[in-house]
Amino acid sequence: MRKMNDPVRDCEHEIIDCGVYQLLNPPYRYTDEFLDMWRGLEPNGWKVVPDFPDIHGEFGSDKVIDNVEESWRLLVELYDPDDESHLPVIQSRYHDIHSHRDYLKRFQREYGDVERVAVGTAPKARYRMFVEKALMEVREAFPDAWVHALGLNGRYLWAAAKYVDSFDTMSWTYPRGRGRGSARSKNERINFFYEYVDSCACKCEKVGVVWDDGFW
Repeated sequence: MRKMNDPVRDCEHEIIDCGVYQLLNPPYRYTDEFLDMWRGLEPNGWKVVPDFPDIHGEFGSDKVIDNVEESWRLLVELYDPDDESHLPVIQSRYHDIHSHRDYLKRFQREYGDVERVAVGTAPKARYRMFVEKALMEVREAFPDAWVHALGLNGRYLWAAAKYVDSFDTMSWTYPRGRGRGSARSKNERINFFYEYVDSCACKCEKVGVVWDDGFW
């Protein structure tokens, strides 16, 4: 997983994400230049179709934008179901299961069965039941598709494992216990990551999910 501006790394399969930080500042939209750059990407794998997270509900931005309709507009403009590099996103408002379901049904009506799909906003929720329910509904809608969870809340990996094929998360960089800050230096990031992997393995083992070198 890498952002569009990150250097290309040698790997078997990559997912290129647009990132969110430019949406948190004026003009609160992807620029034409950015979208042209996205169109020109030729990934060794997939590129996430530009979408719009709930920057007000999720990030506390003062700017209130209908992220669901903005995501749908971008999807219609940019998504080509016949392009094997395109990874479309099921979007929703933060902690709003009804908007998640509505978007999922709308996507199904328009595009039918797809081979791959990502889930945005919902996997980041604070509540396990919300994360699990949203991912379960996507899996039920697309039983044979590859499902990727964007920004998965790391605490609920064990619950999400039944429904997704891959995920990305920054949870492993967050503070660990009292008196420890977030990972900052290279060594801290390495140590935090290995601690996170060990923690995930323990949690998955408790609920019967097979964990093998970071993959189930």
